[in-house]
Parts: sequence; structure tokens; C-alpha cells
Amino acid sequence: MWVLHDSEKHEWSKHIYILPPLWKNISGGQNLFVVGVTGANEIVLCPTSLFRKPFYVYYYNLKRGTIRRVEIQGLERLEGSYRVDTFLNHVEDVKIVK
Repeated sequence: MWVLHDSEKHEWSKHIYILPPLWKNISGGQNLFVVGVTGANEIVLCPTSLFRKPFYVYYYNLKRGTIRRVEIQGLERLEGSYRVDTFLNHVEDVKIVK
């Protein structure tokens, strides 16, 4: 992973993270893609298509080296394959628009 330290000077650093061997057992062999990094320093990985159920999003904690798997519920009734776009830090404004 490349981390930008100073945008004006274009200073970057390279970090290499190796996932634990049990990673393949947890993900079931799915192709996962890095979506981003949370404020809690967790890399978020997610498949880009919904063809397997249940649907999971994976969090890899950079400091502890642990993996957390979260099931996204409510997709059980969908049939077929769908493209999945995942966004981090999305906040929906629940105020009523006047």
C-alpha cells in the first residue's frame, strides 16, 4: 500500500501487509478488492459482484493483524449476479428536506 505523507512535496511511503494464512479459509476463495481504509486503520475488502450468498465485507486491522468478517443482510431474495459498489464513511442525512 502506498501512503501519501505530504501532498505538496509528493512524499509517499510503501507499506507491505501480508494477510494471515487462514485468510483463504475465511474468504472462501472469493476474489476480493481493497475498497479503502477506515479511520480505525482497517483495510476494507469486498467482492465486486453478488453471486454468492451470504454476502460479506472483510476488515483487516493493520495494527493487530486480525480479520473481521461482517455479513450484509437483506440480500437473500436477490436472484442472479449483481455488481456491488462499496463506499466507505457514507453518512445519510436523516433530516427531512423542507
